[in-house]
Amino acid sequence: MTIDAIHTLCDQLSGHSDSAVRQVAQEIARLSSLLSDDLVKAKAQSSTLSAKLKVLSAEIKRLKTQLKNAQRARYGPKSEQSTPGGVGENQSVGDHSNSDDDDDDADSSDEAEAPPVSNVGKGKAPKKHPAHLRRETRELDPTPDQLCACGCGYRLVSTEVRERLAFKEAEIYVIKEIYSKNACRNCGHFVQRPVPERPFDGSGFDTSMFVAVLIKKYADFLPLNRITEIFGRKGVYIHRSTLSRLMKKAKGALKPIYEALLADIKLSSKLHMDETHLGQLFSGLGKLKTCRIWALCRDDRRWSGNKPPAVAFKYTQTREGIHAETMLSGFEGILQVDAYSGYNRLTSSTRIGGPIKLAFCWAHVRRKFWEEQLSNKSKPARKIVGMIGKLYKIEREMKGKAHVVRKATRQRDSAVIVDDIFAYLKAYVRTGAMKSKLGEAVNYALKLEDGLRVFLEDGRVEMDNNNVENTIRPLVQLRKASLFTGSADGGETWAIIASLVGTCRINNIDPHAYITWLFEKFTEKVPRGRYDELLPWNFAEELELKLRL
Repeated sequence: MTIDAIHTLCDQLSGHSDSAVRQVAQEIARLSSLLSDDLVKAKAQSSTLSAKLKVLSAEIKRLKTQLKNAQRARYGPKSEQSTPGGVGENQSVGDHSNSDDDDDDADSSDEAEAPPVSNVGKGKAPKKHPAHLRRETRELDPTPDQLCACGCGYRLVSTEVRERLAFKEAEIYVIKEIYSKNACRNCGHFVQRPVPERPFDGSGFDTSMFVAVLIKKYADFLPLNRITEIFGRKGVYIHRSTLSRLMKKAKGALKPIYEALLADIKLSSKLHMDETHLGQLFSGLGKLKTCRIWALCRDDRRWSGNKPPAVAFKYTQTREGIHAETMLSGFEGILQVDAYSGYNRLTSSTRIGGPIKLAFCWAHVRRKFWEEQLSNKSKPARKIVGMIGKLYKIEREMKGKAHVVRKATRQRDSAVIVDDIFAYLKAYVRTGAMKSKLGEAVNYALKLEDGLRVFLEDGRVEMDNNNVENTIRPLVQLRKASLFTGSADGGETWAIIASLVGTCRINNIDPHAYITWLFEKFTEKVPRGRYDELLPWNFAEELELKLRL
C-alpha cells in the first residue's frame, strides 16, 4: 500500500463517529507524513549521490584517458599511421607536434617529402656516389708473383672499377700569411700586398672556423661545450664563451640575409605558421624563463608551386599574438595555423594590410579522436578517424597536381565527406554526452569548422600544418641538446642561423657549402639591395651551373 492510499483511508476514518477511531486515524496520518518526508529525503539523497557518482566516474575515465595518452606519448609509437584494430580507412598523416607542449613528438608524415630509399643490402649493383665529391684514383696492377713465367707478356683486356666512400677527419690547422714589405732603392717607394677582404676583419679565426662551429651547432645539434671538447681532443682549447662570441659575430653578418629571406617568404599568398618553446637563462636569478620561437614556412611542393620552400624563425620572450602580427607585417593571404587564440588578432579588419584568412589543421582534430579511440575504444571516435582518413586518401592521390585540379577534386569528393563529419559531430552534441574527452574533441572540431573548410576553397591550402611542424623538428633537437639560451641576443642568434640552415635542409642544400659561399660573396661587397640574390636556392642554381660546365 502506498503512502497516498494510507492518507486517503485516514481521511475517511477521521469522520468516524467513534472518537477512538478518529484518534487512531490521525496518529496514523501523522506517522505516515513523517515516513513520507523521510522517503522523499532518502530519494533526493539517492538521486544526488547517483549524480555525483556519474560525475566522478566520468572524471575517473577522463583522467585514465589522459594517463594513457601521456604514457603512449612518452613510451609508445609516435605515428598515427598504424593503430590497433586498423582505425580508419587511411592513416596517411603521421604524428605532428602540438605547438604548446609536444614539439618533441614532431614527426614527418606522408604529406612530407619522402627521403631517398637506401640501396644498402639490396644486391651488389654499383652505387653512384655524388658527382661533386673529390675522386682519389688508385691504379692497382697485378703483383709480380701473379704473373706467369712463359715470357709471352700481357695485354690489357679490360678494367674493373670499384668505388667506395672514404672519410678524412676534419683537420684544424693554422694559416700563416707572410706579407713581404718592399722598398725602392732609388726613391724609397714602399709597397706591401693589401690584406684580402674577409667577412670578419681583425678576427684571429679564419672564416672556415666560423662556418665549422655554426654548422656543428645549428645543423649537427652539438652544444658549444661539446664542440669545445671535440677541439680539445686535437690539442686546441677554445673556451665556450669564445665560441659564443663567434656565433654572435656570424649572426650580425647573416642578419641582412635573414631579413631578405623573411621578406621573400612574405611575398607568398599562402603560408604556414607555428611556434615552440625555448628556455632562456636569466643570469643572477638562477632560473629559466619559457620563451618562444615562431616559425613561418612556405612549402608549395604539394601543388607544384613555382617558389622554393623556405622557413624563417623569430625569437620572442612571450607568446603574445602581437609577435605573430609583427612577423607577418606586409603579408596578405591565407595563413595555416593551429587553434592558438593569439592568431585571431590577424583576422581583425583594422589590421594594416587587411585581415588574414586562417586555415586550421585537420591533423590536430584527428589526433584527439585517435587518442580517444585508442584509449577507450570509442566507436564515434573510430568513425570520425575513418572519415578523416578518407580525406587524406584523396589528398594523397592529388600529390603534385595543379592547385586548380586540387580545388575541383576537393569540391567534388572531399566536400561531401566534410559535410558528413560535421553533421555527425552536431548530432553527437544533441546526445548531451559532452563531459568527456570525446566531448572535448567534438567541441574542438566544431569550434574550428570555418577554418577547417578553407582547404576546400583553395587548392594551394593543405589539410594540415605538418609542413611547418616538420621544419620545427630540427630546432627541437637543438633545444634538447643545448637546453636553453643564455640571453635574448642568443635567442635571436638561434632564430637567424636556424632559419638559413633550415631553408637549406628543406631544399636539399649542404648548409656548410652554402654558408661558405655566402661569406665569400660578402667579400665581393654585394649591395644590400641585391641580398635576395644570396638566398639558398640561388646558390644551388650557381652550383648546378658549375657542375654542368
